Amino acid sequence: MADVREENDQVPGRVREELCLPCTRKDKQTVASVFCYDCDNFQCKQCADVHNMFDVMKDHKMAKASEITTKPVAFEMKGLDQCYTHGKLFEFICKNHNKLCCSTCAIINHRACDSVVEIHNVADVSEETSMEIRSRLVVAKELCDSAVMHWTSTEISLRDSVKNLPEKINNIRARMNKRFDDLLQDVVKDSATFEKFQLEKGRENISKCDGLVKRFQASLKFLDEVSLHGTAVQKFIAEHEINEQVKLAQKEVERECSQLETADISFNLNETSTLKYIIEGKDRLGTLKTETNKVTIDHVRGHKPVKLELIKTKTITKSENNEDNPHLNGIGFLPCGRLIAIDNMNDELLVFNDSLEKNGSFLLSYHPLSVVALSEDTIGVTSVTGGNHQIEFLHVSKSSEITNMKTYKVNGSYNSVCLKDDDHLVVGTFNDIKLARILSLSGEEKDFSVNFHPKAYHHDAVACTYIKECDKVIISDQDENLVYIYDVATNSRVIVRDSRIDKPTGVAVGPMNCVFVCCQNTDSVVQISPTGVILSSHTLDMRHPFRVCVSKDKTKLAVSNRRTGKKTLQVFKIN
Repeated sequence: MADVREENDQVPGRVREELCLPCTRKDKQTVASVFCYDCDNFQCKQCADVHNMFDVMKDHKMAKASEITTKPVAFEMKGLDQCYTHGKLFEFICKNHNKLCCSTCAIINHRACDSVVEIHNVADVSEETSMEIRSRLVVAKELCDSAVMHWTSTEISLRDSVKNLPEKINNIRARMNKRFDDLLQDVVKDSATFEKFQLEKGRENISKCDGLVKRFQASLKFLDEVSLHGTAVQKFIAEHEINEQVKLAQKEVERECSQLETADISFNLNETSTLKYIIEGKDRLGTLKTETNKVTIDHVRGHKPVKLELIKTKTITKSENNEDNPHLNGIGFLPCGRLIAIDNMNDELLVFNDSLEKNGSFLLSYHPLSVVALSEDTIGVTSVTGGNHQIEFLHVSKSSEITNMKTYKVNGSYNSVCLKDDDHLVVGTFNDIKLARILSLSGEEKDFSVNFHPKAYHHDAVACTYIKECDKVIISDQDENLVYIYDVATNSRVIVRDSRIDKPTGVAVGPMNCVFVCCQNTDSVVQISPTGVILSSHTLDMRHPFRVCVSKDKTKLAVSNRRTGKKTLQVFKIN
């Protein structure tokens, strides 16, 4: 018969009489003698004996009915007593792995384990263990509660911060606007004072010079009249007296010419100050800079405008060996008249004859930026590739065969190059506030003793050339539509502003030391005197002219463009 539990399985309490549940279902009132834990009911001796008839019931656990004071209540484990994998009740525990197992788990997963036992044989939970588990659960709960409180508090704080941000920014903006309004008033006032002073000085000098001009014109007219109608004595007296007047007037002329100057005004932002100090009014937003520079009369005398006569036009097309459409980033004349050009997109050096027919090419191992002819058969090419800066000197034979002579590593990034003298070049920089440098033919770099405007340009936004006879450096500024003329000897500059100078790019020195400037937005080449006077503007039959060069004898001018699509190279005669 099924096992009847002993004293250690009894539930203490008051003994009471229970009826047999199976008999009750048959409408019989029989006093129970046992309680079956597996069947979960009280049974009489006759019903309990059925357990010995069926194998499935032989192992049911029983206790004497007289020892059961309260009927056990079945507790719902909510699936906790079931195997997640097989859906069966846990019956075993593997002590090797400390793992609860169903019958399937015990057979499949823990067959090799030597300590798999039935749970009911070891189901003994001490109060100490229970308290330890409860303690750990309480601690874990408190930790989670604290985390929830933190995130809730953070959410409230974050919402408040986000809500207050617009007000804070508006307050900062209002204070900054107040500072800018004050700055604007100061700048307008100070610049107006400087402008008034300079204009009054200029008008006074103009008035004096106009008076002298009228006197000289009157004297010239009088000399013409006495020459036509006067006697010999009258002519003699007139020339004598007017000559004396000229001697006296010459001193006035010299005095007026000695007062010639240029005036410039600019605003420099205070880039070193902190925003906090600016808002609080401890630092100025910037300073107004006024500047005047003396110039000589020779610097302001007019120069003759030239005329350009088109000789040859060539469309530059992509060759079979090229991967990209060509872009002539630099051009120059050899003394013999051949034209050299660098194709920056395909890393190629090209040679053209007088008819602009290509009769030579050389594949470079770097991205070329500019080119210059040094002699009858030597050229220099600057480049920047992968952070490596260099200048390479190449030999160009009469048959346009090109070979490398020597290469020097340099520090600067040079996108313009021209001759300074027999032993030095002038190179224009980008990404550097030293806008031009002197580079020897042996690769040594040296700075000009000139205070260039401190601006670092993108490589396409600036170009440089040099006037040897005047010792002047010319810088084009595509961003501001300006041309700067720096006098190295006097460390002074002239700024050329004009509506005809629109997106200036390439620059080159022409006859009478005039400067030719490519202007992309007007499709033209503008001629400027070395003193900054616009002499002429020549509209070209090409879009977006980019680079310009002049032959050594100053009789020819070549222009290339950078238009997407049709690339053009043109040569002009300078008249």
